[in-house]
Amino acid sequence: VDLMRLLFILGVLIIHTSTVFTYKFQVGSASFLTLGSFHMPMHFTRMGFMFISGLVLFLNSYNRPMHLIKFWKRRYFWVLIPYFFWNFIYHLVEHDFEKISTGNWWLQYWDLLIHGNGYYMYFLMVMLQLYLCYPLMRFLFKKTEGKHLIVFFCSIAIQLLITIFTKFILPHLATENWPYLFKSYGMFVLTYEGYFIAGALAG
Repeated sequence: VDLMRLLFILGVLIIHTSTVFTYKFQVGSASFLTLGSFHMPMHFTRMGFMFISGLVLFLNSYNRPMHLIKFWKRRYFWVLIPYFFWNFIYHLVEHDFEKISTGNWWLQYWDLLIHGNGYYMYFLMVMLQLYLCYPLMRFLFKKTEGKHLIVFFCSIAIQLLITIFTKFILPHLATENWPYLFKSYGMFVLTYEGYFIAGALAG
C-alpha cells in the first residue's frame, strides 16, 4: 500500500511539473506535443488515489464492529484539519496579507471550503463525501457477500457509462442551473464510484 501511495504521489508531482514546462513551448509545436503525450497518461494517478482510498478504508474497518459516530469523528477530524488549514494558507499566500481583515477575503475563503475547487483540494472534498457514503457501501458488501464479483463488474460498467457521459455528453449540455456537484463532476464522489468499489473489494 505504501509503495502504491509513493507511485501515485510521484505521478501527481510529474503531472503538475510537466504542465508548467509544457506550456513554456508554443502550442502545437513538436516539443509541446511530445511533453503533452507524456503528460496525459500520467492522469491515471487520480483514479489510482481513489482506488487506494477505498482499499485502505475497507482494509482497516470492514471486519471490525461498526461504530459509525466514532468512525466519522476520527475520519473527519484528520481530513478537515488539513482541508481548512491548507485552503487558508494558500488563500493567504495568493492574496495580500493585509486583505485578511476584509469581509471579502473571508467570503472567498468560505467559497473555497464549500466548493473544494481551489488549490487541488478536490481530493479532500471527495474524501469527505466518501466517508459519508461508507455505511451504505459497507451495507452493500455485507448483503452481497459471495457475490462481490457481480458487484465489481456492475460498478465498472456504471463507471464506464459515467466516463462516457462526462467526456462526450456533459460538455454539450447547459448545466448552469444544475446542482454544483453534478456540473462540477470532478468534485463528486459518484464520479469515481467504480474505483472506490474496486479498491474496497480489494481491501
